[in-house]
Amino acid sequence: MGNGDAGTRPIAGPGAALLFRNALERPGAPPGSRAVHQGAFMIASALRAAGIPVVWADFCVSSWSREDIRGLAARARGVNLIGLTLYDSYFERAKALLGVLRSATDAYIAVGGMMPTRSPLETFVHLPEADFVVRGAGEEIVPRLMVLLGGRGRSEGLAPDQLSRLGALEGLLFAGGGMRLGAAPEKILRPEDPDAAPLDFELLEAEHVASGIELCLSRGCGYGCLFCTSTDKGLFAGVSPRRFSEILGAYGRRLEKIFGGFSRVPGAAFGIGFYDDDFLGDPARAWRILRVIRKSPFFLRFFQASVSSFFRRGARGLALEETLLDELCPEVLEPKFGRVEKTGWHQVYLGTESFCDAELERLGKAHRGAQTRQLVEALSRRGVRQAHHFIASNVRTTPRDVEDSLESIVSLSQRCGPAFGVLEPVIAHLKSFPLTPSYEGLARRGLIAQVRLRGRLALKGFPEYDYPLVDHDEPVDERVAAFARGLDGVAPVDWPEQLARWRSRSGANALS
Repeated sequence: MGNGDAGTRPIAGPGAALLFRNALERPGAPPGSRAVHQGAFMIASALRAAGIPVVWADFCVSSWSREDIRGLAARARGVNLIGLTLYDSYFERAKALLGVLRSATDAYIAVGGMMPTRSPLETFVHLPEADFVVRGAGEEIVPRLMVLLGGRGRSEGLAPDQLSRLGALEGLLFAGGGMRLGAAPEKILRPEDPDAAPLDFELLEAEHVASGIELCLSRGCGYGCLFCTSTDKGLFAGVSPRRFSEILGAYGRRLEKIFGGFSRVPGAAFGIGFYDDDFLGDPARAWRILRVIRKSPFFLRFFQASVSSFFRRGARGLALEETLLDELCPEVLEPKFGRVEKTGWHQVYLGTESFCDAELERLGKAHRGAQTRQLVEALSRRGVRQAHHFIASNVRTTPRDVEDSLESIVSLSQRCGPAFGVLEPVIAHLKSFPLTPSYEGLARRGLIAQVRLRGRLALKGFPEYDYPLVDHDEPVDERVAAFARGLDGVAPVDWPEQLARWRSRSGANALS
């Protein structure tokens, strides 16, 4: 049994942490495609580097059932901390799940991730099931927290010296033993040296790597999209190409061990995907990483990037980074061993969001349609298969905006063929989450009622902690709203048919 299977048996000893291997995993994911969430992977790696055992939970938080957690308490014997990445989108299900786990185990519960980092006090107030609220990089604080707990569970409480050391941490809120403690809660933890973070590939087994590995080796991007919920906007930090080369070597050794020899490794397992916010946030770094892949047995499965990151500003305005584009060659993109299934294959995921200039300005995107068209054609000439994120509507989308985007999608599809694609199902509605410029802008314009909520977290007598649980933004224009509803969850989308149908239904009024 590999070390990565620690979650299949009880843990004895001074303490252990239970993490969700992929809290966002779609129910029924087939074997061989069960990726490990990068946040959980990094925290688990840091814990094991500190000598702390890790137990895995393997189910989706947004759709868990009682069967999923049956027997978890027995498996988690010796676990004294449960960690969960928390998002607004599944807050209610996470709250119910943590309530069950709290009653079934003696473990402390810690939540981190997007919602606690952006709204720590609201999370702290409305999620009493959690003992700890952590802001920022969990791998920076969870191992220190485990050492501080020293194997203690909730029923034992914390000794005075432990509380003193807890107060010396940063980016943390704690509730327990009838007290509340804030340890520099205004701070967001970020790694001082990304190269120093351990990645323990012994945590991975064949089912996690048969389709390749997904890495997140940088944080942040240089742009300021108005709907973005990240607290790393305008920041970028990532591992160096030298460190990346070491990571590839460690992953290769793990593949050899898992499959019993390098020649027995499935071709797809050599694929490397980057889920960074913007892989091209530092173009020179990205170019050097691509060079490392080019000279290795591995290939690039995909990366995410902004359209703008493919351009540089020169004396004559914006110009494509041709040297970077040239590095997207078969030696980097194509599998080097075995037969690899390429159905639905995309190599670049682009944060395009819209093909209409008015919408791009409304969303706070740095690029415009001209840059999108130029990039699509350049990538298509090289045979690079693209998936463009498309947000079909927001509160202020007009019929003209819809037609502009549909015309552009159809035109690019006709000119560039299968290399160009829109990620499906498309994002039918923008979601303006609390504290984002998008949400605040709607409030200033008197349009906040267009933000449809599935609920509101509230504490009687303390309106400052009210927190809206956003479902989606509803367009003011009813024709646009109907168009968005028609796209919700649809895949595949026949874009020429969508354009023809839009023109037929809207007629001349569509351009008003």
